[in-house]
Amino acid sequence: MKQPEALSEHSLGIAESIATSFFPDFATNRNKAIECFGIDASLNFQGNQATGLSEIRLMIDSIPEISLKVVSYEAQTIQAPGSWTMVIVMGNCLFSDGNVYEFHSSVFVEANEIEKKAFIRSMSFRYY
Repeated sequence: MKQPEALSEHSLGIAESIATSFFPDFATNRNKAIECFGIDASLNFQGNQATGLSEIRLMIDSIPEISLKVVSYEAQTIQAPGSWTMVIVMGNCLFSDGNVYEFHSSVFVEANEIEKKAFIRSMSFRYY
């Protein structure tokens, strides 16, 4: 049986950036958050699917004002062509109407280590 690959330092850095920078931007600076998505990325928010930057922008702009608090996150290096990281993020989201929910998000990030750039290829976000 093949042994699982260890978490790379690169993946750890991506996970920290997603949890500490991207998620606060997702809640408060949506234009900056959109810049983190790749051109042909997909976003599934609460069961609604958007593909491509224009659809993702429309979806993010339609989300009510929220505040996100990341409680925990986990990362895994994915051995595939290229450099991929899966980041699982859990926390709480507070809506402007005062309702608080727990959330779970899975984010798949592709990185180009030579160019020192990374972008989100796929993200799902669900609160409950």
